[in-house]
Amino acid sequence: MELLSTGRDDELALLAASTPRALRPLSGRLWDDDPEIRARAARAIAVLAEAHPRLGREFVRRSLWGLSDESATNGVYAIQALGEIAR
Repeated sequence: MELLSTGRDDELALLAASTPRALRPLSGRLWDDDPEIRARAARAIAVLAEAHPRLGREFVRRSLWGLSDESATNGVYAIQALGEIAR
């Protein structure tokens, strides 16, 4: 959270690329009240997805499921991360 809130994007990217288990806390920050933290988390998830393709595919699959009516969840904040992964 400290890296997200202080804007240390390079350090955050290194952490995301080297620590697959960071996906869970980063995903949770996609729903943060602060739009800048959401954006930083989305960019870090994209870095993590590139470094760990299997996790990236799983994140995309779950996020798309979260956007479907059938899931009965609100996956709207994952859209920004999906966009960063695509970019």
